[in-house]
Amino acid sequence: MNPAKRTFLFTLGGVVAFNVGLIGMGIWLFVGEINSRYSSIRTLQMKFDAFEQQQQSAGSIEKALEQVEPEAEKIEKAFFAYSEDSFFALTELLREMASQSNLVINLRSVDIPLQPAAGVPLTFTVSLTGKFENVMRFIMLVKNAPIFMEHGDIGFSASGSEGVVSATLTLVVGSL
Repeated sequence: MNPAKRTFLFTLGGVVAFNVGLIGMGIWLFVGEINSRYSSIRTLQMKFDAFEQQQQSAGSIEKALEQVEPEAEKIEKAFFAYSEDSFFALTELLREMASQSNLVINLRSVDIPLQPAAGVPLTFTVSLTGKFENVMRFIMLVKNAPIFMEHGDIGFSASGSEGVVSATLTLVVGSL
C-alpha cells in the first residue's frame, strides 16, 4: 500500500475514532444529566407527597379539633391547668360554695406543685365552721363542682356552740 494512502487511512481512522469518542462522551454526559434531573424531579416529587400528607394530616387534625371544640371547656375544667387567675377563681369558688352552705371557711394551706401542668393536682386544706348538715352540703357541692375536685381527709371536732362543728377538709383539685 502506498505510504500516502496509508497515512491518509491512519489519519482518517484517528479522526473517526476521535469523533466516536467525542460522541460517546457526549452521550455519557447527556445520560448523566438526565439521571441528575430525574433524581431532582424524584426528590421534588417526594417533598410534594410529604407536603400533601402534612396537609391531609392538618385537615384531619382540624376536623378533630372542630369535633372536640364543643367539649373543650369541659375538658379544660376536668384537667384544670392552673394559673394565677384560675387559682384565685378557685379560691373564690370555694368561698362561694361555703357561703351557699352557710359555713365560715378558712384556707389553711395550699400544696402547689413546682411545675404546674394539666392533670397535676393542687391540694387545699380548709377549715369549715358551721352545722354538720351544712358541712355535708359543702362536700356535695365539692363533688358536683364545675371543675374536677374531690375531698380527701375530713376531720370533725365539736365547737363551743350547740350544733356547730369545726371540720378540716383536704381538697384535691385537677387530678384524675
